[in-house]
Amino acid sequence: MWTSKIFSYRSLWLVVLVSLFQTKGWGDPFSINAQTFLPAFLGSPNPNTVLVGNLSTVEGTQTAGTRFAWGIQTSIDWADRPLTLQLRNDGTHRSLISNMLTIHLSGWMNVSRYVAIGGSLPIVVYQNIDRSQSFSDPSIGPGSAGTGDLRLAAKWTILDNHLGGFGLALIPQVYFPTGDGLQYRGNDAFAFEPRVALEYRFPSFGLLFAANVGFFFRTSTQSISTLGVTPSPHTIISHQARYAIGMGLPLPHRLALFIEMNGSTSLINAENNIQSPLEFYFGARWIHKTGLTISVGGGPGLTMSASEANARAFLTLGYVNIPR
Repeated sequence: MWTSKIFSYRSLWLVVLVSLFQTKGWGDPFSINAQTFLPAFLGSPNPNTVLVGNLSTVEGTQTAGTRFAWGIQTSIDWADRPLTLQLRNDGTHRSLISNMLTIHLSGWMNVSRYVAIGGSLPIVVYQNIDRSQSFSDPSIGPGSAGTGDLRLAAKWTILDNHLGGFGLALIPQVYFPTGDGLQYRGNDAFAFEPRVALEYRFPSFGLLFAANVGFFFRTSTQSISTLGVTPSPHTIISHQARYAIGMGLPLPHRLALFIEMNGSTSLINAENNIQSPLEFYFGARWIHKTGLTISVGGGPGLTMSASEANARAFLTLGYVNIPR
C-alpha cells in the first residue's frame, strides 16, 4: 500500500516536471526577446586582493570570499538595432527596433565563503520601434518602456584560484517572465540555466582567461511566424546552448582591460533555421580600494541574427562591501 503511494507520488512529480519544461507549440504569432544583454554581477572578488574577477558578461569563478559580503551594481546598456529580420525575397534587412536603452539593477550577497546569491532586473527605459516595420498592431503596442525578465542566480566556487591557477564554479540561474515577448522584451516563459564557469589566472601578473558554458531551458517556446522574412514562418525560439569567453588584464593604478565574446544557439528550430547571435565586447574598468568600480565598454554584433545588436555600448557602476 505504502509502496504504491510512493510510486504514485513519484509519477505525479514526473508528470509535473515533464509538462513544465515541454514546448507548448507555436505560441504567439510574433514573440521575441530583444533584451539579451546579461551583465555578470555575482559575488565580485575582494577588490583589495583581486583586480579582475567578473568581466562584463562572463562570470568569474570567485566570490568575495567572506560571509555576508555584499554588492550592488547598475549597468546602463544601449543597443543599436537589437531586433533585425532579413527579408527572404531580396536579402535586405528590416529593423523593428532602431535602438534600445536598458538599466540593469543587480545585487548579491555571500551566504558563505564560497557561495553567493543575487538577482538582476532589466528595465527598458526606451526602445525606438519603427511602427511602419513592426508586425504588431500599432494601436495596441508594443510600448516604448517596461521591465524585462527577472533573473535570480547563485555562484558556488568549487575550486578557488585567487592565488592563481585554475578556478571552477557552478552558476545556476532562474528566469521569471516579468517581461513581455509581444513587447520585444521578454521570453514569455519561466526558464532555468545551469552554467559552469572556468578560468585560469596567472599568479605572477594576474592575467585572467575565463569561459562560461550553460544550457537555457524554458517552459514554452516563442515563434516568429511572418511571411517574407528570415526567420521564416514558424521559426521556433526554444532551448539554447549559451557560451561566453573572455580575457582580463590588470594594469597599474587599479585599472584593468577586458575583451570577450558572448553568444548562444537555439537547440530547436523549424526548417533548420538556426539563430546564433554572437557579440564581441572590449572595455576598461577602474577599481577603487573602497570597493567602488566603474566599467565602460562595447562592441559589434558578428552574425546578424535576429536578436543580436548591430552594436552595443555599456556603462557599469558597482560597489562591493567586505565585512572586516
